[in-house]
Amino acid sequence: MISGKKIAAFATNTNIINWSAYLEKKIFKKNTGKLIFSARDILNQNKGFNRTINSNFISDERYQRLARYFMLGFQWSFTQMPGAAK
Repeated sequence: MISGKKIAAFATNTNIINWSAYLEKKIFKKNTGKLIFSARDILNQNKGFNRTINSNFISDERYQRLARYFMLGFQWSFTQMPGAAK
């Protein structure tokens, strides 16, 4: 028999939205540098959850995941160095 009731063993919500975004701004005269601000898992829902259902068993795995974080980065393009041969 299959029951639709929610029981304590399977109370975890498995509908996860993993939303990430970034902004980038080119800097310097010839756009040789970039400042990048990125945000990962903005809604903080990355739970590290895996459910396996087989004909003989149901297995729930929970594991550590990197939670929401923000990062500021810098990129430099070496292809447009001042004084380089044209």
